[in-house]
Amino acid sequence: AGGCQDKVPAELRLTTSEPVADRTVILNADTGNAWHKLGAGWGHCDRQGTCAPPADHCDPAWIGAAVSAAGAESAGTTRACDPAWLVVDLLVKQTEAPSRTAFRWSDGGWTSFAQTKTAGCADIRAAEPKFPVALCKALPAPA
Repeated sequence: AGGCQDKVPAELRLTTSEPVADRTVILNADTGNAWHKLGAGWGHCDRQGTCAPPADHCDPAWIGAAVSAAGAESAGTTRACDPAWLVVDLLVKQTEAPSRTAFRWSDGGWTSFAQTKTAGCADIRAAEPKFPVALCKALPAPA
């Protein structure tokens, strides 16, 4: 058949006008093909395009990855965040009202477990009784 291979190992020589230093290198505008300095060589960045994941789970990089995974059309509004729990109001579709998505930290990233269009904690705690009341009791309806 065509004789073309999908992937072939290759060495790439990169020439820049300034030192790369600790910056991320992305090939062909593909964030899934991002690399970072690792010792004397280079290492592939993780699936979120994060090369050195922030220690703070509430860092905008982690929240951005959660919002992206939820399929939202905008960055949303972070309503609450602590190291284990995240609540974000999201606009998933322009034609629908905003909804609130609750996430738990697991396996090195945020995983959604509940969505609601109502104020307070009822729907979130129905999905996860361990969710802290302090993070949702005073929340208005998603906006």
